[in-house]
Amino acid sequence: MGTRNPRPPFAAPWRGDAEAYLRGTYEQQMRERAPLVNGPIAGVINRCLHPKPQNRYGCFEELRGDLLPLYENCARRKFQIPSVGDKTAMFWNNKGGSLAALGRHDDATRCYDAALAIEPRAAQIWNNKGSALSALGRSEEATRCFDQALTIQPRFAMALDNKARQLMVGGRHQQALQCYDQVLTIDPHYAEAWQGKGIVFTKLERHEEAIRCYDRALALDGKLANAWHNRGLSLLGLQRDGEALECFDHALAINPRLLVALDRKAVALAGLERYAEAVQCFEQALALNPEDFDLWIILAQCRSAVGDIAGQMQALNKALERNPRDGMALICLAMALAKSGRNKEAMDHYHKANELGDLSIAKLIEQFRKLALREEDAFQRGYAFQQAGNYEEAIRCYDAGLAVDANHPDIWNNKGLALKALGKVREAIGCHERALAIDPQNTSAWGGKGNRSMDLEMHEQALACYNRVLAINPLDVNAWYAKGSASKALGRLDDAIACYDKALAIDPRMQVAWRDKAAAFCAQGRYKETLICYDKILEITPRDTRTWLLKGDSLGQLGSFQEALKCFLEAQKLGDPNAAKGIEQCRRLLAPDANRYFQLGSDYQQEGNNAEAIRCYEKGIAIDPSNVIIWCNLGAALLALNRGQEAVVCFDRAIALNPRDAGAWNNKGCALLAIGQQSEAYACLQEAKRLRT
Repeated sequence: MGTRNPRPPFAAPWRGDAEAYLRGTYEQQMRERAPLVNGPIAGVINRCLHPKPQNRYGCFEELRGDLLPLYENCARRKFQIPSVGDKTAMFWNNKGGSLAALGRHDDATRCYDAALAIEPRAAQIWNNKGSALSALGRSEEATRCFDQALTIQPRFAMALDNKARQLMVGGRHQQALQCYDQVLTIDPHYAEAWQGKGIVFTKLERHEEAIRCYDRALALDGKLANAWHNRGLSLLGLQRDGEALECFDHALAINPRLLVALDRKAVALAGLERYAEAVQCFEQALALNPEDFDLWIILAQCRSAVGDIAGQMQALNKALERNPRDGMALICLAMALAKSGRNKEAMDHYHKANELGDLSIAKLIEQFRKLALREEDAFQRGYAFQQAGNYEEAIRCYDAGLAVDANHPDIWNNKGLALKALGKVREAIGCHERALAIDPQNTSAWGGKGNRSMDLEMHEQALACYNRVLAINPLDVNAWYAKGSASKALGRLDDAIACYDKALAIDPRMQVAWRDKAAAFCAQGRYKETLICYDKILEITPRDTRTWLLKGDSLGQLGSFQEALKCFLEAQKLGDPNAAKGIEQCRRLLAPDANRYFQLGSDYQQEGNNAEAIRCYEKGIAIDPSNVIIWCNLGAALLALNRGQEAVVCFDRAIALNPRDAGAWNNKGCALLAIGQQSEAYACLQEAKRLRT
């Protein structure tokens, strides 16, 4: 509405016909004339909406100069300018909305409480508070807020919709159904409400009723990809896999990137024993989202079903690149390797799986253990029991073997390992010493004695053991690493670092050596060297969330809060809940910079310098990528430079952060209109209208 804004914000009246609405809006914009209004402020409004920017108000002071006399004439009193300290219900509500958009829902709730203390019968504020409580997982309190909003405004469709969703998430499906029925009584053409009601029926396994609801939704809006997908889910529940496939195909025709539809389509194909086609679906899904661990696992199962063992192993390896500590993937890969005759590799993966202690894969481990017991001698049986975690049975086997041959150093050494697992550390050392008495060159026994000495905090003795190993085999990577650990425990940090360097020269991918070397540097306050170690680990395992967190901590120690924030965000993206604290601390420290870039961008945008505004907004987003307002302003600046496609991307980011931001939906609709995508624009404008209702 200002001089510097070339886009007058007007639209045609809504009369229930989408095509007429869009065409009317377009024609009014093309005529470059806002519809005339009547009343005391008609002149002010018409000037605000004048198609020529130079004829609009140049500043707010000029606008106020015209509005003040009109107000005083109507109110018959002077206008009292509120003081800076006045904080109205609207102020607190708007602040709460801003905090909620930033994910600070606790703070938002306090703001809504302050607003309600001033305006206790504001239904919209009760609804907003309920949404914030819902985001905090405080389901019962959220529901009470939605109820309060509905007590004040019984036909408040948004509150009814929110309450229904909350009830559904809480498993209170019958009450959710009642809410959806109320929404549909208010607006029987509300396609999303029919879809929501269908989802409740699907969760209740009342699939016939669910399908009827999805049919009503699709009759109103045949482009609801999720409705087609959910209809397919109910058909799967009725074992009508062929019809389900058709629904998933409809969903994918509307949105080819709808991963859940590709996934369920594959399941339906597998149910029809069309495994090869199921494999193709999962491969398509992984082309869209190659980082999805679960998709790789299911692809491996489908490839196994068609006898493609090599393909199964390839998929399992891909899964393990993303989560190296998943027991199911490790043991399945071990079994596939065993079937392929690659027994040594199979045993390596089996050991890794067994070390995790995951009870959910116990049966698979037992199957593999039986497969591994091919030798009948006591040593082999004891070793197999030991790997399966049955240490008492392993010791009985070793004792039986020693009864036959008391001079078998490997049996003595393995018995020591089994005793250690049972907490009998001193007895374990005795077994390692018996092995060394028989074979003084046995590096495994020296290493075992050293490790048991570390368990008892006998660090000097442990060092002596590791030195004996290295005298026999200077390339024993584990001995160098263990010697470093003993040196670190004695406070000899430089010696420890030197040992870790020796280990890493032999095996540059030994992550535990990189990590302990980083810890030694950190203890010396050498944070730059620490960062080098963490970067090496992340080259090997990019999804190691612990290392991302440690790297963020080290960057924070160096005062590099922007880089630290990137590390914590990566850890959060990978699913580590401990990243939230680091993110909050960094953003608190960086917030002044983000706000500064936002303000600079706004100033440039007001001056019509959109190119410079874009540069400022991009810097602000680099600091705070969750700032909805900056994303919206960046989109507006891009749109002003006729960069409509990029503007749509920005508004999509804003919507992803706050799906209930009506302004973002409206702006996206305008951007889509500007690039000629009228049907998509209509959907966005409709959503904006729904959110404002």
